[in-house]
Amino acid sequence: MRRRALAGALILALAGPAGCSRGERFDDVFSPVDVRLPGPVTAMAALGHEALLGTYDVSARPRAGLFRVSSTDDLVPLDITASSPYAFEGRFRYLATDGNEVTGLTGISGGAHGNVRWAVWRGAGPVLEQPQTFETFGGIDAGALTGVAYDATGPLLVGSWKSAVTGLDAAIWRPEGTRWVRAESAGTALANRADRLVQISAAATAPGGRALLAGAATDLQQGVRVAPLAWVERDGQWHAQELPTLLAAESANGVSTGVEAASCGPVWCVLAGRDHGELRAWLGRFSADGTFTVDTVRAPVRGSAQAGDTMTSLVPDQAEWVGTGVSAAYAWLALADGSGAGTVWRWPLPRSTAGTDGGMLELEVPGSPTAVAVAGDRVWLAGTAKERVALWSARG
Repeated sequence: MRRRALAGALILALAGPAGCSRGERFDDVFSPVDVRLPGPVTAMAALGHEALLGTYDVSARPRAGLFRVSSTDDLVPLDITASSPYAFEGRFRYLATDGNEVTGLTGISGGAHGNVRWAVWRGAGPVLEQPQTFETFGGIDAGALTGVAYDATGPLLVGSWKSAVTGLDAAIWRPEGTRWVRAESAGTALANRADRLVQISAAATAPGGRALLAGAATDLQQGVRVAPLAWVERDGQWHAQELPTLLAAESANGVSTGVEAASCGPVWCVLAGRDHGELRAWLGRFSADGTFTVDTVRAPVRGSAQAGDTMTSLVPDQAEWVGTGVSAAYAWLALADGSGAGTVWRWPLPRSTAGTDGGMLELEVPGSPTAVAVAGDRVWLAGTAKERVALWSARG
């Protein structure tokens, strides 16, 4: 990721009624939640109408913990049991639920090569680690794990694995009892071709018992062209489709493009990532036949500053999308800039009465966000502020 300035003409077009606005402060929208967290919140999900927090406490065993925030804002621990050595040390990278059952992934770098050692957790009462053989997620053919979601058949893990053609295919694992089995990617839209490489970077539980997978495709047919990509499952097969961009492909110059975070509500799904190095957000929904259609693509403006007649927005090298969420009236996007600060955008959903112009409200977080989730009628944001772990909520 490179530090780049958004083109002045583009920002002038997007920073007005159709773009971002700064009419409210963070404290006007979010309120602090008075809970005593044992450590940083590294992942979040909705557990029914309550928020599920994945925490990391170096003094605990295992260090990863799970807590739900009750309707009275009490912090209630969930029983969690580790079995394998690395499971006691890892932090939650991804969490998903079906409203009752929890599936999560923890990871920590270890071993001679410093690769991430993964542990998978699942349960509706106590959440138990399900120990796997080393070759399930590791070994010389392994890529990485990049998300968890649910569809009509249950939970799935997504990531990458050695391709039969070239590089690393996109890959999916599903449970068979307590064992997680990787589906064959060859011959599907998840596989690489000699002239096209794919990568899954995010997964979301979508309406209608579906999962939405997203990432990027690198086309090598004529030079190098990178495009954001989504995968949807129809008729038992995965289908890939490119997402619209705001910049021409020839603007890439090797700069990162792709989706990095995704989530869905009852109707709408929001995706966040980059388009040739610039921050980007997509809003879309599924049709009855399972086709996913993007309604709007926007360039979230961050830290806008006007210099003469040109308005620019810089994207720090270390900026990271920490998550997205969809409530009844808004899509929410959270970004950490890597220097102890961050931004949350509130984006009114189409045909909602929450906004008058559909513009994205930019809110400067008083700290660095680490995770976001929508549960019930509230959006939850976790982070660190003044060297303390913090939790905020807002009405959705």
